[in-house]
Amino acid sequence: EMPETIRRYKVRKNADEVFELNLASPDLKAEGLHLQTWGSSYVLANLLHRLDVPITTSKKRGVELSEAPRVLELGAGTGLVGLSAAMIWNRMTILTDLAPIMPGIVANMRLNKSLMEQHGDNLTFASALDWKEPTHVKACMHAPCPFRSESWLDGNPQEGDKATVILAADTMYADEHPQLLSGAIFQWLRRAKETRAIVCYPMRPAYLDVIREFWTRLEEGGLEVLQEGREELNGTEEECFDDEKLHEWSVWKWRDL
Repeated sequence: EMPETIRRYKVRKNADEVFELNLASPDLKAEGLHLQTWGSSYVLANLLHRLDVPITTSKKRGVELSEAPRVLELGAGTGLVGLSAAMIWNRMTILTDLAPIMPGIVANMRLNKSLMEQHGDNLTFASALDWKEPTHVKACMHAPCPFRSESWLDGNPQEGDKATVILAADTMYADEHPQLLSGAIFQWLRRAKETRAIVCYPMRPAYLDVIREFWTRLEEGGLEVLQEGREELNGTEEECFDDEKLHEWSVWKWRDL
């Protein structure tokens, strides 16, 4: 068994309700970084309930799996944002990260299983996805698989397999991230008027140029910012995270649709 600490995170479901997720940070490592829950994940998880995201209004039942609204988290880490999204929006949610991180995500899905079931019939999945090869989603570790196998296994996801909402928290800490993350977003964001990409990251002084480059790439690729803002972790929250206090978030949509 992996040595781990379990921590509880309070997340706002709506103006009146809060739920608590239990998250373990097993001793897993990918690209030299240890798995942990970052401040941006906490900020974004607690923003979701007040963002203007059309996914919450489409209440159609019996939609074919392939056409259903779906949420895709890139760089899910411990899974705080993706699990929160599943709880708040009650939509199929796919949490992805590098393969070495996936056992931690699957463990946290199991840890919160009974809570997730109380909050609706959402379907939560986990799949390995490396932004360097964004079309290649490795086997889903939680059946049934959310993709129509023939289209995603050959690295050619169909429009119906793509995401209605993409979430990414704290994914700007290396020079190649703007290119890789924007590439993954363009690969997986469905081309539709109501789709959104939502990102959040700490304002680390050393990475402000990286953040600017990311914005430029999203704009050049045809997205425009719809909502944006900054949130500060308060004192007690800040003690939980070894990180910057100030975080920036933005919601993006296709400009031409």
